[in-house]
Amino acid sequence: LAALALALVGLMAAAPLAAADSNEGGLDVQTSLEDLRSSLGSMAVDVNDLKAAQADAVQWGINTDMRYDYSPYLINGAGNNNLSTAGGRVGMYAKRVELEATGKISSWAVWNLQFEFVGLKLEDLGVDAKGLDLLPFVPVKGYDWEAKVGLYRQPFGIENQVGSSSIPFPERAIINGGYTPIPSAFIPSMKIVFERVMGVQLIDAHSYGDFGYKLAVAVANNVKDQDSGYTASTDSMGLTTDQDPSEIGRLGVDLNFVPGVMLNVGGSALHNSNNSALMTSLAANQAWSDNVGADFTLAVPAAETTIWGEWVSQNKFVNLPFAGHFAGREEGWYVTDTMKPLAFFNKGWSNVELSGRYEKVMPSVDTQGEPDIQASTIGLKYFYSGKNYTSINYSAYAVNGLYTTLGPDSLLSVQQQFNF
Repeated sequence: LAALALALVGLMAAAPLAAADSNEGGLDVQTSLEDLRSSLGSMAVDVNDLKAAQADAVQWGINTDMRYDYSPYLINGAGNNNLSTAGGRVGMYAKRVELEATGKISSWAVWNLQFEFVGLKLEDLGVDAKGLDLLPFVPVKGYDWEAKVGLYRQPFGIENQVGSSSIPFPERAIINGGYTPIPSAFIPSMKIVFERVMGVQLIDAHSYGDFGYKLAVAVANNVKDQDSGYTASTDSMGLTTDQDPSEIGRLGVDLNFVPGVMLNVGGSALHNSNNSALMTSLAANQAWSDNVGADFTLAVPAAETTIWGEWVSQNKFVNLPFAGHFAGREEGWYVTDTMKPLAFFNKGWSNVELSGRYEKVMPSVDTQGEPDIQASTIGLKYFYSGKNYTSINYSAYAVNGLYTTLGPDSLLSVQQQFNF
């Protein structure tokens, strides 16, 4: 564009000289103008070709997350006891180093690849097609579908559909796999819904102004998330495979009729087959789980504040003889608030973000005497540009409401994130 501007100035400056020369037998003004138009046309073609080449080129991205954590103790005990023992984590480490690549297949489809080098796992791999007709070969203006085929985040809830580089805290909520100082021997699992599935997703969204919706459904064949216990004989890319399909879906509705407020409410459902052995569905030990979830997001732009939360439950079932099918229930919820307090006074001071979260997890709702887990987290971020920021975060944990605030059962984390 700079070369185009310089050429334009030069040619315009040459036009009067050409006119003077024409009186002496040189080029006339008309010839100079024709040359100018020809040069501008050629430059416009070159610029358009450059834009087209950039659009067709592979787009690369790198996300790095450096952390310092101080959580030297674990919670150990049962019931109302909250005993601390050594064995937590202290030190600086790379939490995440992700390489992302996106390439254009056609005007309506792209391929995606994302690999995480710290965990050595392939996170995203597939094809994303957008702008598909609502009905095959029947275009309806304003209504179309998006289809994803491959390994992607599953359409359940809201936090699990957001990348780690965009969540407010270094750790996700406990129900979504966030850190707790509680050893697995005390409470085996608190991650209720996993992040990614291998399968087919269909997404449809439309806005009517004050009202809108987004519907996403998926069919996949994964039992659980990418595991460190990956074995090539039974797993695929770290995801335990299952010959029986799992069905997932979420419907989100925008309710923006209140001036100055943006509200979205959503509901999710998941039927997850847990049959990791061939033909288990024909045997007596078939296993599965059913999840339901509800979520909301409330944004008040004038106050530079966004509040959101989720509630998720899971009922587990097995078809063992005399087991009665039911095998336990988990439940949990969280509420998060983020705000930019300085931007409330000056829109240019939006680099500082303050966040808070409260959460509760009940790993064994149906078992009498089993403990509940609570956590309170606060965080402060300073953004440089985009997703490049430094943050400091503190979490206090409790068993059955008993906190050791500012004590050993806590997590202090300093995070440095860069995106390229």
